[in-house]
Amino acid sequence: MTSISLNQTESEKRLHRILYYVKVMRLMIINFVLTILAIVLYMGFGITGVYPLAEDAINGLRPHLVGPERSAYTLVIGVTFLLAVGFLVWLYMSITRVWRKSLKAQSIFGGILIPIGGSAFGCYFVFSYEHLDPLFTILYGTYSVFNLWWIADI
Repeated sequence: MTSISLNQTESEKRLHRILYYVKVMRLMIINFVLTILAIVLYMGFGITGVYPLAEDAINGLRPHLVGPERSAYTLVIGVTFLLAVGFLVWLYMSITRVWRKSLKAQSIFGGILIPIGGSAFGCYFVFSYEHLDPLFTILYGTYSVFNLWWIADI
């Protein structure tokens, strides 16, 4: 079996990295929309088990969805859904269409999030190290480092 190696220029490497970001953004949008859809189906019709990743959010909302609080939570979820979808679409379009001002704003926002996220990940990592399984701590550390690197790379 022969293999052919292609040398990529620096711009091609950046293009491939941007394409991976676009794929991640698509998955984030799909995950968010499916989670909100599962929550709406639960709130409207009592249907559960539609999207397994939304079960924790639904279980967290169950105690608050009885009585007069239901309409307030419905309004909050609706506004959150619209704002988050708009935000994710803006992120996606600014990356794919290379809107320079939007990309600069995202990088500044990401630069602000790195110290905040790093300290939050650090607190959770210490808790995990002291109270949970070492394998889980290693996996959580890998996840945290990847997320911080991803934000810094953007």
